[in-house]
Amino acid sequence: LKDMSTSAFMAVFLSVALGVGMSYFAWMARSLLSAASFTVVGNICKILTIAINVSLWDKHASSVGIACLMFCLLAAYFYQQAPMRADSKDSDDHGDIEKKNLLPK
Repeated sequence: LKDMSTSAFMAVFLSVALGVGMSYFAWMARSLLSAASFTVVGNICKILTIAINVSLWDKHASSVGIACLMFCLLAAYFYQQAPMRADSKDSDDHGDIEKKNLLPK
């Protein structure tokens, strides 16, 4: 710490403060949004971060890397939970009686 300049110390402090703030607001957003909405917000933040990175700096991810990331985000968009299985009805009603006996009284 003795060799650290004031500007380097301020950069580290600012980075830590922003990280703590982002974590706090992420937990607050999780409590206010559904899981699906929180995932959408996270994906939009990823896309905005990439757009800002590409527009500001010349050293960023390659076109192939950005295309792969967009493919992953697109696949996440089309993901659907598998449908629930339909209960098969046996010809006899013993299955329902056996299930009822397994439940605590």
